[in-house]
Amino acid sequence: MNRKKLSLPIFALASVGASALENPTFDEGELVFHAGPNSVQSEEGLPGWTVSSPDLLYNGRILTSPWVSIHDLSDAENPPIEGRFSIMLQGGNIPSGSAWIAQGLTIPSESRSLLFRGRDLSGPQVFFEGQEIAYSPVETFPTYVLYGADVSHFAGTAGELRFEAHFQATGMIDNLQFSPLVVPEPSIFALSVIGTAALLFHGRKRILER
Repeated sequence: MNRKKLSLPIFALASVGASALENPTFDEGELVFHAGPNSVQSEEGLPGWTVSSPDLLYNGRILTSPWVSIHDLSDAENPPIEGRFSIMLQGGNIPSGSAWIAQGLTIPSESRSLLFRGRDLSGPQVFFEGQEIAYSPVETFPTYVLYGADVSHFAGTAGELRFEAHFQATGMIDNLQFSPLVVPEPSIFALSVIGTAALLFHGRKRILER
């Protein structure tokens, strides 16, 4: 099968279904503090999304209970990936709990992939209508990794999209988009990396032998 490698310029031009996701960049909310300076009301802070708790942790990390946190530019340690805000899923240390955000939507019929930016992802899962969707790195940038998930089987389908972190899983996400481009399989990435390395090695060897 002929698969196309995704790159940022192509991704930016080929995104589809702008109305499919509400608040896909997490930048449409307002910080309405509740019960102290480290707690933001979820409804105002993350409009368009259902959150696992009524409050968002503001610019913080927690090691016990699962939490969804919102981060802005005032957080020097974990600044947003881009824009005003990014969301971090923190699974915590309680095996039975999880932190998640979810949204009901219809995946555009022309969509083949879900793309999103991530930083320090370690274990968060993506689900659509309860079915896990595997994702993999597409391209690495200085401050984040572009990830892609194959959603071709769900194109045109209505359901719940969920990002969830269970026990000890964590990671920051931002800028979700559906795309008509096919996400290459991880094995293709590995082969392309090996092939490129081999070409560079043999090219360098030839130069040295001259």
